[in-house]
Amino acid sequence: MTGIIEILLYVLMCLIGFCAAGIASTMYAIFINGRPRFDDAPQPTDKAVLHVLLMLFAGPLVITQNAVRAWRRHHTALGWVAASSSFAAAWCLLSGVLILTIIDYARAALA
Repeated sequence: MTGIIEILLYVLMCLIGFCAAGIASTMYAIFINGRPRFDDAPQPTDKAVLHVLLMLFAGPLVITQNAVRAWRRHHTALGWVAASSSFAAAWCLLSGVLILTIIDYARAALA
């Protein structure tokens, strides 16, 4: 039974990371005025710092969007989409772990 609970915890952490990617992507679109992309490099320093911080969490969504867009437009192999999606899922898992660690640290510091 504990194996199923551990798997569900990993899925929950991955979903938290995916939600963070969606929120960061939306914040990027609001503050930077554009779709999040890896090749963008804003010139002002304050936007560059914001760009890096938002792309830290929005990265999985950008990878997935680019993979699906390439599959639809250029008919790339479905294996590339699966590999990109699994990489994005691993990134979401790590983002979820980071978020939960920060929340746990803040809870312990405030208690």
